[in-house]
Amino acid sequence: MTLFKKALQFELEGNQMYKDLMERTNNPLLVKVYEYMAAQEYEHYNVIKDYGNKAGLKDENLKDMLRDIADMSKNAEFFKTTMGKFKAKLTLTDDDMNAREDAMGFEQMAYDYYKSQLKDADEKDKKFIEFMMEQENTHYQLIKKAFDYLDDPVSFNAHEENWQFEG
Repeated sequence: MTLFKKALQFELEGNQMYKDLMERTNNPLLVKVYEYMAAQEYEHYNVIKDYGNKAGLKDENLKDMLRDIADMSKNAEFFKTTMGKFKAKLTLTDDDMNAREDAMGFEQMAYDYYKSQLKDADEKDKKFIEFMMEQENTHYQLIKKAFDYLDDPVSFNAHEENWQFEG
């Protein structure tokens, strides 16, 4: 399977996984996070597919693709506004905890696959691979942050806002 076909497969599998996780949870914050992640995976799928359909996979096409899906500020803004809606500590079920492992494990598996492809990749593919590694890491961190918040909102907010105490 080619690198781009594998990337498309990862994005479709991720989209479906996050839809499934969204259906499994009753936690309103996790519903929002999984909904966002499913949309991200599908957006990535479409952009990668469009990129692959552009003949020659030229560098300028790669730059366009990376620009189209690299707006990391979208992830930060989503997280900030979504967390702001949930002030109280929300209860996590055992299924939610298993879902955390599923989601983080999936993102780690995709990251590890891309990392394994770096060694033999040409320069053009290396740019794509490094970008996809960054995306998978961003997804991993978003899931981790959501659960860190759910585990302990006060400590999470203190850390995120860099609260400092004078003694």
